[in-house]
Amino acid sequence: MKLIGVIEMFNRGIGIIISRIVPVALVRLIHIFIAMAVGAWGSRGLMEALRAASPEGMPVGPHNIQEVLASLPQEQVFDAVLSPALWIAVVVNIIVFLWAQAALYLALYPNAKNPA
Repeated sequence: MKLIGVIEMFNRGIGIIISRIVPVALVRLIHIFIAMAVGAWGSRGLMEALRAASPEGMPVGPHNIQEVLASLPQEQVFDAVLSPALWIAVVVNIIVFLWAQAALYLALYPNAKNPA
């Protein structure tokens, strides 16, 4: 049995780290891109629902959402908050997050039958 040298041990360690970090980084970048795009789409859907329900002439933007919601009757608040685009974005983000977590787990803790 031969002892491995420091340089060989370092090279093996770096190889293992790179083989596991690169897939994780790619999955995280995909996850972040999808989450940002879908989140922006859902926020835009919420803003459009608030603009449609708000009184005429009232400006609607991220800076005054609380004022807009306070000025609406309760039924219209529920209609605005339950906008389909917002909740589709929430569901898609949850699914993409779970996919990214599963990919992270599989990359960091490989199967014992396939220890690559």
